[in-house]
Amino acid sequence: MVEQNAIAELNDFHKYDKAYREVNPEAVHPHHGAFVRFAQLAPSLSTMDVFVDGKQVVRNVEYKEVSDYIEIHNTGKAIAHVAIREHGATSNNLLELTITHSTLSRQYYTAVVTSKPNSKTLVGEIFEDNSLGRTFHPMVRFINAAATAGPLKVDYRVGDAVLEESFAVAFKEGTVYHELVANQVYEIELQLIDLQKEYIRPRAVFNRDSAFTVFAIGSPSDGTFETLIVKDKHRAGLHGEIGRAHV
Repeated sequence: MVEQNAIAELNDFHKYDKAYREVNPEAVHPHHGAFVRFAQLAPSLSTMDVFVDGKQVVRNVEYKEVSDYIEIHNTGKAIAHVAIREHGATSNNLLELTITHSTLSRQYYTAVVTSKPNSKTLVGEIFEDNSLGRTFHPMVRFINAAATAGPLKVDYRVGDAVLEESFAVAFKEGTVYHELVANQVYEIELQLIDLQKEYIRPRAVFNRDSAFTVFAIGSPSDGTFETLIVKDKHRAGLHGEIGRAHV
C-alpha cells in the first residue's frame, strides 16, 4: 500500500519538474552550451566514433555502451553537425545528425544511434534528459531502440504495486521520466504488442536521488532482445555523470 500511494501521488511529477526548470534555468545547467552523450545501440555497428563540426569528441564506443556527457558549446552558428563513423574511419559518415544551437542552452541530451528494421542503415534520435527536480525518489524513463520489436508497453512492478504506461512506445520514441520508490526490487515488464509476447527483466533496483534510462535493444527474432539500464545525470548536480554505469 505504501508503494501504491507513493506511485499515485508522484505520477504527474513531470508537470512540476517542467515549471521548476523554467524558473530555475541555471539549476539545470550553468553553461551556455549543453551536455550530450551518445548511446551505441546499433547491433550492426561494432564500435563508433563521434564528430561534432568535424572535430572528434567521442571515440571507440562499443555496442550497448553509452559515452560520457560531452559539452557542446554554442559557437554562434545556427546548428552543430554531428557525424557517426565506424571507429578509426577518417571519412564515410554512417549517420549525420544536426543539433540546433538555440535548443542547447543549459540542458542535457542523449543521442541514440541504432539501426533501421532489418537493415544495417543507422538512424538516430536525440532525447532531452529533463529529469531535474527537487524530489529524492529515483526517476526512470523508457526508450524503445529495438528496431524489429514493434511498439512496446512498459510496466514497473514492485510487489502488488504497478506503474504502467497507458500507451505504446514506438521505435525511436521514449516516455517521460516517472518517479519510482527508492531501493525497491522492480520487475520491468515489456509487452511486445505486435508479437503478443512479454519480456520481463527482474531485480532492477533504482537508487534514491538518481535518474535512469531503460532501453529496449536487440531483436526478438534472434534472441538478442533485452533491456539496458544506464544512469543519467545526477539531478542534484550541475554536471553529467558517466553514462556507462550499468545498474
